[in-house]
Amino acid sequence: MKDEIIVIPVELNELAKNSQIKDLTKAEKIAMSFAPSMNEVNEQVQLFKKLKKGNVEDVVKAKRIRLDLGKICSKAGDIKKANKEVVSLEVKLIDSLYNAVNTTARLAQEEVKEIENHFVKIEAEKLEKTRLERIDKLEPYKEYVPFGVDLSILSDEDFEKVFTGSKMQFDAKVAADLKAEQDAKNEAEKLEKERIEKERLQEVHNKRKNLLVNSGLWNFRESWLESECLSEIVDKKWDELISNLKTKQTEFENDQKRIEEENENLRIKNEAIEKKAKKDREEAEKLRLASEAKASAEKKIQDAILEKGKEKQKKLQEEIDRKAKEEKEAETKRLADIELELKKGDSDKVLDLINDLTELKSKYIFKSEKFQKAYSDTGLLIDKVINHINK
Repeated sequence: MKDEIIVIPVELNELAKNSQIKDLTKAEKIAMSFAPSMNEVNEQVQLFKKLKKGNVEDVVKAKRIRLDLGKICSKAGDIKKANKEVVSLEVKLIDSLYNAVNTTARLAQEEVKEIENHFVKIEAEKLEKTRLERIDKLEPYKEYVPFGVDLSILSDEDFEKVFTGSKMQFDAKVAADLKAEQDAKNEAEKLEKERIEKERLQEVHNKRKNLLVNSGLWNFRESWLESECLSEIVDKKWDELISNLKTKQTEFENDQKRIEEENENLRIKNEAIEKKAKKDREEAEKLRLASEAKASAEKKIQDAILEKGKEKQKKLQEEIDRKAKEEKEAETKRLADIELELKKGDSDKVLDLINDLTELKSKYIFKSEKFQKAYSDTGLLIDKVINHINK
């Protein structure tokens, strides 16, 4: 049986030519391994192009073509894996060969370099030893060593200058820190003493103010006492202040008691006045009712007389009218006199009230300025009450 000649499909042939692999034969060999699969794919494509959507008979054919294409893809995957394994082995071989050459050359370079740099290394080790010794010596003062100084190349004289300068700055800083620490300590002690003294004064102030408030003496304070720090008042002056406030408190309580007694007397007097006025109003009402009863009786008599005859009735009526008019006028005059008398009695009472109120304005004499002012203000209020009564 003759071997079948396989032609690389156009699509794969183009990819091989454009692969940039210098050995074109190698590229074509790889492409050739995928040629059978590509040809099978093309055959299946030609088959499904003959099928039509909506044709029931083509449904089974379409499924068969789809399954065959899946098998072709699986076969192509196996080919890809085999080709990549060959390439992977080639890459590993190349890396191994390179590493063998490179490692041998680098080892030889290092050995030659040690011979070349033998004295340079000795000098560098010497400089490094000097640098480390100087760093160790400067360690306590490293904060003050100039930045960027290469300690390994400095002469002994220059290094001594650096060391001395750094040490002097360090010592100066230590001394300044000690002084600052002592100053801070002194300041803290001072502030603490001030705080304790301030708390003590505040405690004395609060204690004294609570004494004044709880005893009621605070109500009799003078204005300057409100802004005064009570703890700053010396004991002798404080005792005098307490004594004065107690005196004012006693005077105020006595005045309040007297005012309450006077108000009670005034209330009793007003009640008596009102009681008398009520009695007078009741007497006037009784007189009015008696007058109405009399007028009613006279009307009944008049009605009886009218039954005996018009003439007699006329005469009697005239006489009755005359008498009724006279009596009515007399009664009216009598009631007016009573009302006038009643009014006259209220006026006299009002006058007595005004006189009593006026007398209150000058009845008392106070020693303290506070109660003198309060008594003066009370007089003004009494004047307003009198003006209100006179309206």
